[in-house]
Amino acid sequence: MLRSANTSSTASLAPLRWGILGTGKIARTFAKALSRSAMSETVAVASRDPAKARTFAAVEEIPEPAESYAAMLENPRVDIVYIATPHTTHLDRTREALRAGKHVLCEKPLGMSLRDVELMTACARQHKRFLMEAFHYRCHPQTAVLKAKLQAGLIGKPRIIDADFSFYADFIPEDRLFNPRLGGGAILDVGCYPMSFARMVAGVVSGKPFAEPSNLLATGYRGTTGVDERAVAILQFPQQLCAEISCSTRFQRTQRAIVIGEEGSLSLTEPWGPRGGGTQTQLIFTPNRGTPEVINIPIDRSLFTYEADHVAAVIAGGALESPCMDWGDSAGNARALDLWQAAIPRHGSSHQTRGS
Repeated sequence: MLRSANTSSTASLAPLRWGILGTGKIARTFAKALSRSAMSETVAVASRDPAKARTFAAVEEIPEPAESYAAMLENPRVDIVYIATPHTTHLDRTREALRAGKHVLCEKPLGMSLRDVELMTACARQHKRFLMEAFHYRCHPQTAVLKAKLQAGLIGKPRIIDADFSFYADFIPEDRLFNPRLGGGAILDVGCYPMSFARMVAGVVSGKPFAEPSNLLATGYRGTTGVDERAVAILQFPQQLCAEISCSTRFQRTQRAIVIGEEGSLSLTEPWGPRGGGTQTQLIFTPNRGTPEVINIPIDRSLFTYEADHVAAVIAGGALESPCMDWGDSAGNARALDLWQAAIPRHGSSHQTRGS
């Protein structure tokens, strides 16, 4: 059973000792965030190429570059593994780490499918180890403030969610974004964010941690390598709530997350978490009548440092699941992403309806 983390005494506890699995861009970002955390330290890094691990360790000042994944998992100094390898490896790497007695924070998407997620969470349950899908924005103060404002009825009853995560990438067929053998596609890479956001907000409306769509209507386009390069979905939820979500790896758009209610709207200026510096982020409340209001949210850490500190606090409290993204939430998101992917035609663009 999920237990809330006891954070009152975490400052006096020994830091959580991390091993980083992978040496790509997001692994470097996370390593820098760990170096700024008082609750964590990075003790090891591993890569398919030991030379890359040694270079990464030298740059990020990590004391123990491992010669292999297996060697890092055998290291008794490693408490938890951060998995930042391609999507298609998440299932195997996560189960290997759990079986080695390590806790796991695995980059999104947790698995390539609902079946993968079920296998991973079953393994975590069997070995009594913490496992979380790394949706960093769920751990950030702005998400907590958004949920609180919705629960307080600031915008009245929410009726529409509008969320997008799109960016432009040059088309390189062998790159992980476009290579089906590496789990390419916009839905798995970034569409998982607006899907998780919509389900989270729908949960707030229903008085639950998350809610599942009762219907899904989708359209999109697959590129020459066969992976989805852009996609849109309309989701129907309980409480007369619907969501329009979209994603792309080929178009630069203004990323957005807006919740529209009967008395106004709330929008996030940096919806998937502030990545830069600064001491605050903002929500914008726009009433149906009146002047928009800026809600300032103080912040004192980077996006990934908040995530790492949250994980350390939950583990210190003895829980196996995060209250920000528990195993049922990850399974529900995977199920919805499976439906979204299945609705994208193999050739050309059309639409199909899928129920949940």
